[in-house]
Amino acid sequence: MKDFLPRLAAAPLSALAFGILFAWSLYTTILEAREPNVYDFVFLILGAAAAWIYQHVLLMLRLPEWMERAKRGAAR
Repeated sequence: MKDFLPRLAAAPLSALAFGILFAWSLYTTILEAREPNVYDFVFLILGAAAAWIYQHVLLMLRLPEWMERAKRGAAR
């Protein structure tokens, strides 16, 4: 469990970084009325991938605990 904590701490930072990059690309596209370029789509894909990976890391960390709770609840 302790091995995953540094990864868990790094995951939101990477998701936040990609989210900021994508928000900046949207901001410049809308306010500067320019055509979207390939970087806008890359930031969208990277931001979505970072969020998806973060959710799955959380699931992997919490799943054993949830299974244990379910077993204890079923035993009662």
